[in-house]
Amino acid sequence: MRDGDMASAADTLTGFAGVVATGADRSIFDEIRRVDVAMTVWRREIEAGLAAWLDALPSDRLPDQRFITPRNRAADAIAEACATAPECRERTALVADVSAVVDRYCEATLSSQVRVRLEAISDDACRRFHQDAVSARLLCTYRGAGTEWGYAERGAAPEKVHQLSRGDVAVLKGASVKSGLDHHVLHRSPPIEGAGVTRLLLVVDPVDWEEGADLSHA
Repeated sequence: MRDGDMASAADTLTGFAGVVATGADRSIFDEIRRVDVAMTVWRREIEAGLAAWLDALPSDRLPDQRFITPRNRAADAIAEACATAPECRERTALVADVSAVVDRYCEATLSSQVRVRLEAISDDACRRFHQDAVSARLLCTYRGAGTEWGYAERGAAPEKVHQLSRGDVAVLKGASVKSGLDHHVLHRSPPIEGAGVTRLLLVVDPVDWEEGADLSHA
């Protein structure tokens, strides 16, 4: 069991007040719509050849763009963002994987338009534990150390810090969502400043959910 795994998705929802739901299948995305879930994690690994190619890619060739796109045009926008990398089988695989993750997020959150960040990060970025001012944020690290997270009562710091593995896809409820949860999942960027490494991080936010959105099942 990897760090951050509490149990299976079903066990997590019943045995740990449903704060975090994890699973090895992409269907875990749908659990974010439950009122008792603050975070879902799709546990997965990036294909070995793609991971090796990304690790060897010079940092200035990594994708580093932010854009807003409707769901039905996301794949084209992602392909354009990845055009800084040399054209090859691995780049095609990266575009396909990111596109599939974004599309699954849109499906689970009923989002027709999303804000996407595919960023090369070489500093600590968001170094403090926080909750984003969005309805639900997707995070996936394609290169480098994964995002650190912990659960805590409102206004408190996490007592225990967990870390997402490379390739894991997490969706976290943000501060603007209606929730009756006593605990919230906070996260931060892993400390890498001065280490000479560059992460590749995918971040996806909804555009068409208003502040105070209700993500619970109807």
